[in-house]
This record gives sequence, C-alpha cells and structure tokens, in this order.
Amino acid sequence: MAGLGADDLTCLMLAARTRRCLYLPQALPAMMHLPVLESMLAARHATGIVPADAQGDEIDAALHLLDVFGIADLDLRYMDELSGGQRQLVGLAQALGRQPDALLLDEPHSALDLHHQFAVMEILRRETAARQIVTVMVLHDLNIAVRMSDYDVILREGRLVATGRYFTPATLGQT
Repeated sequence: MAGLGADDLTCLMLAARTRRCLYLPQALPAMMHLPVLESMLAARHATGIVPADAQGDEIDAALHLLDVFGIADLDLRYMDELSGGQRQLVGLAQALGRQPDALLLDEPHSALDLHHQFAVMEILRRETAARQIVTVMVLHDLNIAVRMSDYDVILREGRLVATGRYFTPATLGQT
C-alpha cells in the first residue's frame, strides 16, 4: 500500500493523487510569459479547490506566500524575466499555495546561493510543519541535508547507505 494518512494513493484517480501529492522539479520552465502573481493564482486554481468568489482572498494568500519567500516585490514581474533562483522561489510559493498533503521536492534550492539555501530550508521546515505537510526532498548537498532534515535516507549509487534522525557529518565518517 502506498499511503498518505489513512488513504491508499494507488486507489485514487490521477487528478486526486496529484492534488494530494505535489512534485516540484529542480528547475521551472523559463519561457512562461506570465506575471508572477498570475502564475500563483493559476497554480492554485489548477487544483480545482478555489471558489470563484474568493479572488480577493486568493490574491492576499498569494501575496502572503510571495512575502514568506521574500519575493513579494516580484508580483508584477514576468516569470520569463526572473533569474533561476527567483523562479525556484516562485515555484516553492506556488507549491505551498496549492495546499498539498505531501510535497516532493527535487533540489529545491539548487539555483540559490548558500545563504538563501539555508533560509529556504528554514522556510520550508516552518511552513510545512505549520501546514502539516509531509515533505520529501532530494538533496545532493549532504551537509545541508543532515543539518536541515528531520529524517535522512542516504543513498550512494542507488543503494541505501543509512537512515535515521539527525545525522551529523561525524556520524557519517566525514569531516
């Protein structure tokens, strides 16, 4: 059984499963000529959970999420004008705005400098805990992974090396 809570995900129709589990790739498409705020609203409406009369509330919610990631000033900029890191932050805000039960994130901070990588990891930790979202991340930077996660699954060349809580570089034989 592939479950999320009490639900067997394999029994759900694809639309229901994708509503509950959201995958965010490492890089978002660069060629989307759409303002950031509109892209936030479009992502939210794609879930089919937004009532038509809630537009004002939706705009406020979208602006709030952009502010959480420190990019509220990008709301009227076009997606195809943004840097890779800015697009990545918009993608993370979109993902949270869709209110999934589980987030599957592939290198969610890959286009960011080190300072912003740690900041984004803290935001994701805080926001997913507050929203009670299960978050699974693929991270290639072992130092960030072990410092910022609640539970680690370490793979090397496709094989399970270790699992557990709160690894440190010392416990992994690294310095």
